[in-house]
Amino acid sequence: WEWVHPYAEKPTVPFSLANALGCRPETWDSLPRLVRQLNELSDFFPFGVRREKTRVACLYSQPSQRFAPERIDAWCAAVAALELNQVRADAVFEEQLASGEDCRIGDYDVIVAAGVDEVLPQTREFLRRWMDEGGRLVVVDATLDRDEYGERLSPGIPDVLGHRNCLRVEAKMSEPSSANALLECLAQAGIRPFVKVTDGTTGTHPSFIRVVRAVNAEGLTGWFVANYSETSRLLELEAAELGGVTAVQPFGTNAWPVVNGRMTVLV
Repeated sequence: WEWVHPYAEKPTVPFSLANALGCRPETWDSLPRLVRQLNELSDFFPFGVRREKTRVACLYSQPSQRFAPERIDAWCAAVAALELNQVRADAVFEEQLASGEDCRIGDYDVIVAAGVDEVLPQTREFLRRWMDEGGRLVVVDATLDRDEYGERLSPGIPDVLGHRNCLRVEAKMSEPSSANALLECLAQAGIRPFVKVTDGTTGTHPSFIRVVRAVNAEGLTGWFVANYSETSRLLELEAAELGGVTAVQPFGTNAWPVVNGRMTVLV
């Protein structure tokens, strides 16, 4: 572990803390325990290895962020809507849509364009070719009709919004309903949350809960449940691959019964 300057090019250790002044005394006391826990979990996240294919990416538009920086709010809202509804999502840059060593467009079944108005001249052509080959583009609160200078694209530039594989969400990402509409579009493409999370008290869908799934080299599946709200939550997790009869916390002696792929846990 080491302190690292925010603008340092590369830390020399796997874990670093960027702001020494941001640590309270109790945080210092907990650091040794935190280091031990992270080291125990490191096998679940080997550097440079993705053990599970991510099928969805959110398009990060360089021009939109440069000329209309407030549009990044829509992009962030789309990422949060997916991750907090248990759908993994990557970020893909416009430059990564072009063929070449860093090309990523072929990695994904669905690309979500949220808040993207200005695009590079070739972006729509790359997206059109990708959709011709079966890719699905979901457009939320975006027009994709201006160039990197904010000027409307010429009529000769391919229009991707009318493509048969383009799905549009008629809502602003700031509206709560947009998250449900986005998930419905993904379901049409065969992509659904990998685990169903229910509030164990009310039986409703809980907000601000994120579940991360990982598999280590021995094939052991880890389920990491994060509660981003300010109160404790009783949650029910349901997934076909939650097999076995118990789930065990790696840092203690707690264990939970698993019945028919369901587990109830207090977070």
